[in-house]
Amino acid sequence: MTNGGGCGGQRMRGPTRIGIVVSRRSDLTQCVKGLERLALEESAKVVKLLPIMVLNSHWRHRQAVRFLRRLVKLVDCLIVATSDDPHLPAMIDAILRRELHDDRVRVIAVALSGWNHQATRATVLSMESARCHQMILRFGRQKNIGGKGFSRACAKASVGIHLNYTVMLTAGPKPEQLSLRRAIKIGRELKSGVPSQGCASGNLSRTPR
Repeated sequence: MTNGGGCGGQRMRGPTRIGIVVSRRSDLTQCVKGLERLALEESAKVVKLLPIMVLNSHWRHRQAVRFLRRLVKLVDCLIVATSDDPHLPAMIDAILRRELHDDRVRVIAVALSGWNHQATRATVLSMESARCHQMILRFGRQKNIGGKGFSRACAKASVGIHLNYTVMLTAGPKPEQLSLRRAIKIGRELKSGVPSQGCASGNLSRTPR
């Protein structure tokens, strides 16, 4: 496979353009090895790395959309790493797919190590349970966790993962306004085992290897 277009799948010329988002500066302590790898590959013109962004899911929604609307034109792949903001990768993925209707940029989510094992596990579970997501949470059996997971994500992004991964744009769940009687009726139906509408939890695409 030639260099370029690794994550996006449609852009086949030039180095793969990679964007990285972390939720706080302290997250960078776990990203050093992966970033050093990308720096070497950027020197070899295998990848082009955009400035690293520090942001969180508590941004105003319009700010996040404006930021991603600009970014989506500049990257083929986004690596979103967080130690304590598990909603960040899913928020970015949802805006790309449902508001910007982008099916090109791949989002690799990395759960960096939290202040203890329970915190890390909570971040992993939150990412995995996000509804209708298109994030890449693992490569084969190896989940994207900790500094090693971030380094693996950098390696996979640079060599190209689009051959194993397809983004599918879906409508997703829509906002609803229910009367009290209707809400009770739906609650009873779901409790009795009637299938609910909308996307199921989990990644809709094949797992890259």
